[in-house]
Amino acid sequence: MALIIQVEKDSFAYNQGFRTGEKIFKINGKDINDQIDFSFYSSDEYLFIKTESLEGKIKYTEIERDYNQALGISVYPPEIENCKNKCIFCFVHQQHRGMRKSLYIKDDDYRFSFSDGNFVTLTNLKPHDWKRIYTLNLSPLYISIHSTEPDVREQMLKNPIARKIKEQLRNLSKHNIQFFTQIVVCPDYNDNEHLDKTIKDLIKFYPNLIGVAIVPSGLTQFRKHLPYIKPWDKELAIKTIKQVEKWQANFIIYQKNQFQHQNIMMSSIFLKMVWEQQVIFINTLINIKKHYQKALIQKEK
Repeated sequence: MALIIQVEKDSFAYNQGFRTGEKIFKINGKDINDQIDFSFYSSDEYLFIKTESLEGKIKYTEIERDYNQALGISVYPPEIENCKNKCIFCFVHQQHRGMRKSLYIKDDDYRFSFSDGNFVTLTNLKPHDWKRIYTLNLSPLYISIHSTEPDVREQMLKNPIARKIKEQLRNLSKHNIQFFTQIVVCPDYNDNEHLDKTIKDLIKFYPNLIGVAIVPSGLTQFRKHLPYIKPWDKELAIKTIKQVEKWQANFIIYQKNQFQHQNIMMSSIFLKMVWEQQVIFINTLINIKKHYQKALIQKEK
């Protein structure tokens, strides 16, 4: 069931009698569970819609409209599927307490990956979720890889299901689902030869593989009860950038696709930018600490 949260006034749906607050159960015999089902099954020109009115009465509406004519209906977005992992670099677990609740939501929802570009790990999908991805052709998806080596990925995500990533990518490719990928590089975990191995494995999924984003792990002073991750420094950042840049040429030779080259190039540029921002942020914190200590000394005097 999908709840209608808005019917545009004087829209096609409004003139057919649909109203905000009504519930949509089926379209052309297909169950409607959320906005993705609604968007997919309401795209036909002929629609036979089962709804429940505001009074609780079941009604059926037959609609025939022009091709691409908007209905004017918005349905309630699905409830977010939470993350089941315990990633060693999780930014949610590194945030200060006492901020707005939305900052502490650990989402890992393939539906929002398709609709909003959120990155997911694919570790919490059930058989009916996979079937739905294939049936509705939910492409592209945005997938957090981090490593294609089973032991390394399980160690980083703290979830044994994480070991199946290459099998999952193969299945997506068989069903012509494309995907963007990202690798959060954590020193001494998935860098150096592990990073090379992951990139090499991902190349094999082209053309279903659209891009690879490589970013450094971010650390805060609020990392509690999380494994130690070596902080980034200038030498390590430059070394990783050079390692990634070597793969740019391999992408061009392997795929002969300038767009793919630009994706990997942007990853290395982003890595440089993040490193520079981290230096500025660290220096800012140091300056704040100095001013704070100076203020305390003056207050004691």
